[in-house]
Amino acid sequence: MSTKSAMTTDTDAIRERLALVAHFGTDWSYDDSDDGWTVSYATDHPQAGHLATVADYGEHVADLIAHAPRDLAALLAEVDRLRGVLDSITANESVVVAKADLADGMLAALRATATPTT
Repeated sequence: MSTKSAMTTDTDAIRERLALVAHFGTDWSYDDSDDGWTVSYATDHPQAGHLATVADYGEHVADLIAHAPRDLAALLAEVDRLRGVLDSITANESVVVAKADLADGMLAALRATATPTT
């Protein structure tokens, strides 16, 4: 049984949005500037690299944006790992239930054929 259908988070959409900015890499940073906090990606091109400017009071927002690519990738990897664990548990649970049902059937058959001792 796949657990994906039971999940409410559309990780495919998150992966797609992350892929759309993959060409910027994951080495994003933020610095204080005259206009507020500037979020940039690493590049050798002097005219490139700027991603966003956040208001002066937005250092925490700039920090969140700068860490988003790596944080999202790590969270998606953890979701994949946990879904794998859940799939494994679900598969093992089915095996255990099937074995218990088999044991119950065997026990019932034995009882039906056993002769009472007096």
